[in-house]
Amino acid sequence: MKLIVTNNPQVYEMCKDKNIIYLENQGFVDVLGKVRDLVHHNYMLLTHPLASNLMPDKTIYKTVILEQGSELDYGSLNVIEDAVFFASKVKRKLSTTLLTEDILEDMQLVDLEMVKDVLQEVMEG
Repeated sequence: MKLIVTNNPQVYEMCKDKNIIYLENQGFVDVLGKVRDLVHHNYMLLTHPLASNLMPDKTIYKTVILEQGSELDYGSLNVIEDAVFFASKVKRKLSTTLLTEDILEDMQLVDLEMVKDVLQEVMEG
């Protein structure tokens, strides 16, 4: 079973009838933390949590797609642990109070584009 974890409203609207965990009003690092918890419960990453190197100082949206496995996937665990550590160390956090609706929508679109191919597979399957 594939699972989408996101804080992106565009991804949620597109996939709300699929297996999705929508972390509304949660941050980039919160999404990574939830993904890490799922990896500890035998999910494996289908998309890289730091694809495009867009960090919390550049965007507030993050979508990660996982698939249920039968045992702990150590490769996924290493990747998500490193991603959480690296993202948490970013000093400057992006202030949402300075972002216009147009900028937020652009950030949502960039996040959506990063996972579009895998999302398409989820939507078809």
